Amino acid sequence: MEIMITVVLIGIIAGFAIPNYSKAINKAYERDAIVQLSALHAACQIYKARTGDYYTFDLNTINDINSTFKINITSNIFTYKYVYRGPGLFYANAKKSGTGGFTVKVTQDSLNTTTNPCCQGPGTCPSLSTCPP
Repeated sequence: MEIMITVVLIGIIAGFAIPNYSKAINKAYERDAIVQLSALHAACQIYKARTGDYYTFDLNTINDINSTFKINITSNIFTYKYVYRGPGLFYANAKKSGTGGFTVKVTQDSLNTTTNPCCQGPGTCPSLSTCPP
């Protein structure tokens, strides 16, 4: 009888702990993406200061991004992308695929706590607001 009570109690505790653990892990992943994209954002600003515009070609791999901007972003579980949108405009994103996936996006605008970086669907980021249309 005591063993059954113990098993039930452990099941109840696990029922509360596992969802909180998953949320904490996703929030840590989101923070990591923000740090990596902030480094990329700074590298883009330096590139623009040196050349007069942002890098004019799209970069679809972490190796291309790192070698072009001479930085060392680590991919972890994200796929990184840099997209040139025309003179003075770019965006970069970090996409986490799979269950609970989400995409963190940064643009050429100044970094702030409300709109840049932001969360670009599909998926919902743990703490970032949704990107404006």
